[in-house]
Amino acid sequence: MIIALMGLKGGQGRSTIAARLGAWLARAGHSTCVVDLASTGTATLLLGGVMDGPGSGALLAQKGLDRLVKPTSVPLLSHVPADDALLEIARLPAREPSRTALPALGQRFDVVLLDAPPGAGTTALIALTSAAWVLAPVVPDEAGVAGVEATLRLLRGGLPARPKAGLLGLVVNAVESRRAAHVAGEAALRAAHGRDVLRTTIRRDPAVTTASSLTRVMRSGAPRGADADFRALRSEVLRAIVKRS
Repeated sequence: MIIALMGLKGGQGRSTIAARLGAWLARAGHSTCVVDLASTGTATLLLGGVMDGPGSGALLAQKGLDRLVKPTSVPLLSHVPADDALLEIARLPAREPSRTALPALGQRFDVVLLDAPPGAGTTALIALTSAAWVLAPVVPDEAGVAGVEATLRLLRGGLPARPKAGLLGLVVNAVESRRAAHVAGEAALRAAHGRDVLRTTIRRDPAVTTASSLTRVMRSGAPRGADADFRALRSEVLRAIVKRS
């Protein structure tokens, strides 16, 4: 199963959700691979990877999987790091998923999470057309809320070739409950988009910024704070897939 994390606006937390949701899926026994399609490499760094050789750009060029998929410190969680080839791919026309190695990756793992770059460029469109489902993280500030409508138009067919991916939901992310703008923004999102917004809210968590901090959180006992939110998100995502399949 391939799930793309997408959105037109940057800074919504796609990479963090890909890494932490991937870790919780693996912790539940689902073999999971996070593919970092963003040239910034944020998910790569969170998962302890390095951008020093072939990675997701080579994956999109349909090159061998075995040397591209890397392990992480979390059992059952692998990743494909970002690489410099993504910059070149971004300048090319979007290609069909069958011309990439993404379908083969989807057959190898229970879940593949595609951390797509913001916008509707070539790499994002490849992710969109390769995925069965889409999660769209939204930070509930003014800019994040304002970008939701355009993202939904893209996901629901604002392309020459209608994408096959279905919307699993909008994920309200990086919420600071003491910020009135965040509280109002989340309320506005839920009022405007109803069931398209997942019930789980992800609180802002400054504790996880590196691979070592992610590993430390995952090895702790009972989840607390935002980590409990990601466990809840895992459960909600799996239920939504079963319900909508």
